[in-house]
Amino acid sequence: MKNYSSFAKTIYKGINIKSWFIIILLCDMLCYIKARPISFFIAGVSVMSQLIIYYSFSGKTRGLAEELAKKESADIYEIKDRKPFGKLKAYTAGIIASIRGKAWRIKPPDIEILKYDNIIMFAPVWADNPPPAFNAMLEHLPSGKPIAVKMVSMSGKSNCKDRIESVIKIKGSTLESFEDIKR
Repeated sequence: MKNYSSFAKTIYKGINIKSWFIIILLCDMLCYIKARPISFFIAGVSVMSQLIIYYSFSGKTRGLAEELAKKESADIYEIKDRKPFGKLKAYTAGIIASIRGKAWRIKPPDIEILKYDNIIMFAPVWADNPPPAFNAMLEHLPSGKPIAVKMVSMSGKSNCKDRIESVIKIKGSTLESFEDIKR
């Protein structure tokens, strides 16, 4: 019977430290990619960070945002109105403000948006437009970031892409993608 320990010693002596380091690094990266599909920069093992920002009045948009955040291992941030309001105000004054493209006062973001490479935003559709709290959050976006927007509605259709894209362009960012989601 062969002595496998002497065979392993021969292999081990034939590979220098730098080669072992590269082998271990590659195995580690393969395990990491398989467990969590993410993008890598070419110059190293730098992970692209994602932030999901959402506004949800009824909770349905929240569920979709949390589901994607879990799937993508992304950080998540909820847009909150400065003053909570009831359904009557949301579905009357809120819809009028939404149609006019107005922004309502929201709680100042307590997250450092600049540190993220990709930003994904979720919002419900109110009268074919984004809600006022979502419009307010658009004003807080940093420049030079790719922004993906997902609008959630009963019909799965909205006509607010152009309006959102123009606000994002004014902020100096780019609309990477726009998706209407039927809930």
